[in-house]
Amino acid sequence: MLKDYLIKNNYSDLLEILKAPDVSRHYSIYVNVAKLYVDDLEMVEKITKRPKKFLPLCDQSAIAAQKVIMNDDEIPQEELRLKRKVHIRITGAPWKINDETDGQLVSITGITVRISQPTMLTKCKRYSCKKCSYVTTYQVICLYF
Repeated sequence: MLKDYLIKNNYSDLLEILKAPDVSRHYSIYVNVAKLYVDDLEMVEKITKRPKKFLPLCDQSAIAAQKVIMNDDEIPQEELRLKRKVHIRITGAPWKINDETDGQLVSITGITVRISQPTMLTKCKRYSCKKCSYVTTYQVICLYF
């Protein structure tokens, strides 16, 4: 799927991952949507429209690209180890957000103005009477998100 693109544009990242000694660690390869758009418009549309289906296929492409690099005769094989926990991280995804983007890959950036303590989202409140111990239950409607 992305094997040729990764070899062409992320060869040094793949080689660095292959040379790393820790096989159990998770490794990331960052792919910019704008650069991928120039090479393969169809692939960008697939990834952004159906990320749950195509992002795991991108991860498999990263493993396939490692295998191609390992078969290269110019690099000593003793230094290289195939890593199976390699993940493609998509950067610069489209910004449009509306009702049609449900289940699609979008990007949101911004500046954090204030950080406060996390609060519990209350869905149901129960009050009990001190006299008779009767419990009254109220469903809370969440007006913020």
